[in-house]
Amino acid sequence: LKMQHAAYNAFGYGREYDRSDYYAILGCDRYSTKSQIMAEYRQRIRPFHPDKSLKQVPEIFYELQKAKNILTDDETKRAYDAWFDCSIDIPWSFWLKNFRSLSGIHWTRRVHSASMLKYRNEEKKMENSYVDGIWRQLSSHHSSLLEKFRDYEI
Repeated sequence: LKMQHAAYNAFGYGREYDRSDYYAILGCDRYSTKSQIMAEYRQRIRPFHPDKSLKQVPEIFYELQKAKNILTDDETKRAYDAWFDCSIDIPWSFWLKNFRSLSGIHWTRRVHSASMLKYRNEEKKMENSYVDGIWRQLSSHHSSLLEKFRDYEI
């Protein structure tokens, strides 16, 4: 299934990318185990393997290998499932690169500790930091309900 990336269209590139369903390529589903995925892969790859067959179709061989590699690696499979379920049309390679670099948002209270480094100008060390300024505003609001939320009690 070919889909166009909205940003490419906006900038006039008009590139298309492949949004392949690797589960369908291997004939399995999201709940298949690694051994089931490997069994389906072996059955489907045999007719296209360069050493075992006269049929030379490298595109199919490559797609089967790619599907197997993605679906048998736990972290990559988790990223693929998130990408496939996502309604944002971005290329798989871009999604994977950014998926691995993202971390989740955590709503706990900030732990204050003494800094090991001395700043030259102690009064200005936090004044110029926009993020710390926002954090101070958010953390200055105290309520029992907010504290329970931040501590995952509700």
